Amino acid sequence: MKTTKSQSILSNYAIVGLVAAGLNTPMHLGATDKSGTIFGETWTKAESPYHITGDILVVGLTIQPGASIYFDNNYVFEVAGALHAVGSEPEPILFTQTNGMGGWQGVYFNYGAPGSELAYCRITGSINSGVRANYTPVSIRNCVLANNSGSTGAGISIVGTTSEIYDTVIVSNSAAAGGGGLRLTSSSALVTNCLIVGNSAQNDGAGIQLSASSCRLLSSVVSTNQANGNGGAFAATASDAVVSNCTFVGNSSVGLGGAVCIDNRPSVSVTNASGFYRCTVAFNISGSEGGGIWLRNANRDWQVEKCTITRNKGVGAGGGMVAGGSGTVSLSGTSVDFNECTGPGNVWGGGIYADGPTTISGGTISSNTCSAGNHAHGGGGVLIGPSVMNRCLVIGNSIGGFDTQGGGLQSGNFLFMTNCIIAANNAVGLHGDRGYMVNTTIAYNGSEGVRDAYTMVIQNSILFFNNGGGVQIIGTPTVGFSDVQNGYAGDGNINRNPIFISPTDYLLYSASPCIDAGNTNSIYDDACFPPSQGAVRNDMGAYGGPGACDWITGDVPLILGNPKSQKSCIGMSVDFSVRAIGAPPLNYQWFFNGTNLLVGQTSTNLSLTDVQKNQSGLYSCVVSNSFGTAESLPAALIVYDACVDIHMYAGLSIGGKTGNTYVVSYTKDVNTNSAWTALATNTLTTNFWFYVDTESAWDPMRFYRVDLHP
Repeated sequence: MKTTKSQSILSNYAIVGLVAAGLNTPMHLGATDKSGTIFGETWTKAESPYHITGDILVVGLTIQPGASIYFDNNYVFEVAGALHAVGSEPEPILFTQTNGMGGWQGVYFNYGAPGSELAYCRITGSINSGVRANYTPVSIRNCVLANNSGSTGAGISIVGTTSEIYDTVIVSNSAAAGGGGLRLTSSSALVTNCLIVGNSAQNDGAGIQLSASSCRLLSSVVSTNQANGNGGAFAATASDAVVSNCTFVGNSSVGLGGAVCIDNRPSVSVTNASGFYRCTVAFNISGSEGGGIWLRNANRDWQVEKCTITRNKGVGAGGGMVAGGSGTVSLSGTSVDFNECTGPGNVWGGGIYADGPTTISGGTISSNTCSAGNHAHGGGGVLIGPSVMNRCLVIGNSIGGFDTQGGGLQSGNFLFMTNCIIAANNAVGLHGDRGYMVNTTIAYNGSEGVRDAYTMVIQNSILFFNNGGGVQIIGTPTVGFSDVQNGYAGDGNINRNPIFISPTDYLLYSASPCIDAGNTNSIYDDACFPPSQGAVRNDMGAYGGPGACDWITGDVPLILGNPKSQKSCIGMSVDFSVRAIGAPPLNYQWFFNGTNLLVGQTSTNLSLTDVQKNQSGLYSCVVSNSFGTAESLPAALIVYDACVDIHMYAGLSIGGKTGNTYVVSYTKDVNTNSAWTALATNTLTTNFWFYVDTESAWDPMRFYRVDLHP
């Protein structure tokens, strides 16, 4: 939203404060009184303020910039013909109640003529919605609708028609039922570049509510809305929605979907274009399932593409997202990170809970948490329906409870997984029975790599460093051409250190025994170099096989190696690095504490010299290309006044005759013929000598002897 248009929106938003603060006027002080039927009139700034002293029926009316209209009582402003209320940015048109009169009935388009428009208008103080469009197409642009109330659609209510709303602020409106900011009923609307913030609803959809409608929501911010029902920002039933380049942040609901609740289980005729594209869903909270998004479908598909779902909180299931139904939900290039799901009983999916057909491709599920008073399932996610996962990272998720299943993922149906990484989760990497796993890396998880995998087939994969080096697999899967720590029966299996780049970077070193060690069948041959290495024979792990090409052909950047936290001291040097993939060219920009751009730091490495204490903080890198951006996890730097290392040194107390010369020597092994190395020679001036071997801390053991010098 960092565009000229959004800056205009924020300028309009600032005017809300003036409206709410009391741009009301005393009654009838130099005013023009109006009531009854209005036909062929033009209202001007010069004749303002207009005082509405009775119900209005507009047949034809033009309102010019700077005009102000005050309602002396709870009167109706009904438009049965055409209304052209077009102000300007410096001179908006004001609709509001007269000071102390307690409300009016809003602008009501009722079976009116096409072509009505509201532009640069400030509409406030209505007790029956700011704008109601009943079977009347209306264009609303550059307007502010603030502090209105109503049963549904307190800001704007649209019924049975088509409308356009753009560059508009809808703020602090309150609905007794649903749709605090905007409600569509059996309608369609294009909503572009709008700010929908701080609205409330006693039922669903505090920001936006759809009922049997279609909406295109583009380049808008929906923030800090509160619903006592479902969908703090956006709620829809039996409706289509295409949501693109939008931000849903800080919304809350008592029920389902802290930000978004879409229930399309009724049998309705809807298109397959619905979905979320390049959206951010962050810091939303629900009192039930789906901290960020709750989505149910009937016989249709939904897309979630190139979105960021982060730092949301839910109860019971899906801290980030709940998805299901008979239609397929597809997540591509989407990050589901740092979400949380809690509950006193059974809890499912810190990041994702999906109980219908699900496809996840080219995304991350990381640093999500699932904690329960009883059974906790799937720190990163729970996939109950048949699922496909390709080129996914499931990393750093955690789970806690009386009984836990799947620190990374839990699968309850057939899972087809290729070229994925499941690593550094605090419990079992993958908990699931049925499926086919090929070229997947499962490493450094707190418990087994795979559990209860009784009918699973595993090919060309790596299961190593899980469970503290102990048991890697529980169950009886069919495993072939895979590297399994401690060994596992099957054709082509090996038991050798795969030699990753690091415990957080699962690319293989060139000397790895997993290179050219996968299945020899040509259908598994490597096709892209890099990330594959060696010859065409399949490389075990996530970067082998034909599916490895997706790591480099995926358009949106994906972080593979995050910078590491460090400790240093004043005057020293510190280096951070990041590794990412995506469509070239990739651009890098380092940040300090999340928002402070580090000028000139635009490479994969960040080098800090002569560091000072005020440089302590969090360092992260944003990687971007023409398709989107990805941000690394932050690395902490702590700078101390001085660097202090504590070591244990050998101290020798030597007694001897004054005047004699003694030699101190050491060896590392007294059981062999190892040579003794002289350390010091001293002629005693007293009968005591205390000697400290300052090199002793660097050897696991040293043996000493003292000889009289001849």
